[in-house]
Amino acid sequence: MIKPQAQSGIALVAVLWVVLLLSVIAASFGLSTRTSLQLSNHVLHQARAAGLIEAAISRSIIELNKPIQSQLWAQDGTPQTWEFGGASFLIALQDARGLIDLNQGDKTTLKKLFQNLEIPDDDARKIADAIVDWKDSNKFAQLNGAEDSDYESAGLPYRSKDAPFDTVEELRLVLGVTHAYYEKIAAFLTVHSKSRNVNSEVAPAQVLSALPGFDQQQIDEIQRRRQARANGELSAPAGTGGGFGGAQGGGQTFHVRIQVTFQNGLIYTQEVVLTKNSGAGIPFNVVAWKPGHLFPVEDPEDDDAF
Repeated sequence: MIKPQAQSGIALVAVLWVVLLLSVIAASFGLSTRTSLQLSNHVLHQARAAGLIEAAISRSIIELNKPIQSQLWAQDGTPQTWEFGGASFLIALQDARGLIDLNQGDKTTLKKLFQNLEIPDDDARKIADAIVDWKDSNKFAQLNGAEDSDYESAGLPYRSKDAPFDTVEELRLVLGVTHAYYEKIAAFLTVHSKSRNVNSEVAPAQVLSALPGFDQQQIDEIQRRRQARANGELSAPAGTGGGFGGAQGGGQTFHVRIQVTFQNGLIYTQEVVLTKNSGAGIPFNVVAWKPGHLFPVEDPEDDDAF
């Protein structure tokens, strides 16, 4: 026969186990609830961001569709501020003619661009040569380049394309282009200008400094004129009106980079490429829609998100 004291001890242990089990269940339920709430909030922010991105694209099209003499937003990638729907925007319009075309640019210009963006000289040479090998149709590697055998030696499941780039994102596949390097260089490259030439009036300073014939004094003067136009301190040539009309216009394709900051501090970024529609109907077609990103303001990987 079990003594009363022993029975009490067994009952106490059983109660403790029940309490422990209930605590584990409660903690698991609480974690599940928090995870569900976080997922719901993420989906909600993604949905709201999608609507705001659509609004920002529409706002950009309105600006691009204005007569040249009435355009007020620069088309050289300079971010413009905009407030809408309880969110703050930075919208950068970049005329594709102001970027280096991956399929048309020569390796000397590409190498200089990469060096200007603080990529070590040796890596800059390798990447520039590997880009040439990726897009040319032959199987002969550049001095520092990469053809099929190099991709095979690197353990990659693909080979050199030996055909033009279809997108800038394709650069991620080129041997030597790390994620960090891609993030540095992508904003200054395009596949949409279809030209070896770069329009200096809409080229970012980083691109200008990679072009032959431009020294720092000339680049500073171009930047000064742009800023003066933005401030209304410099008149456009006769017949073109004010704003940026005398320094831009005529572009057909534009990279539009959008950063949305929510009131709670979250940031969403998106890039699209618009091309003027030559026919009747909508003024622009979206020819590229790059994946968007949602992250907190203090995301350590987003110090230079825009």
